[in-house]
Amino acid sequence: MERWCMKLELTFDINPEDTKPRYFGDAEIDYSNRALERIRPNLEALREMPGMAHYHISVLPHRCED
Repeated sequence: MERWCMKLELTFDINPEDTKPRYFGDAEIDYSNRALERIRPNLEALREMPGMAHYHISVLPHRCED
């Protein structure tokens, strides 16, 4: 099947719960993973749009200034 592909950058708000240490040694990558899991239902909803096949995360969430 032929398809189009594009890269898309999403910016989303940090939830204070994302950055609260839960375990000894928590680091930025742990906070990032928690944030990703928090928004994953929204990403999954993209796949339910007509004609959408899948999404691929090429860079994990990281802090940015908007």
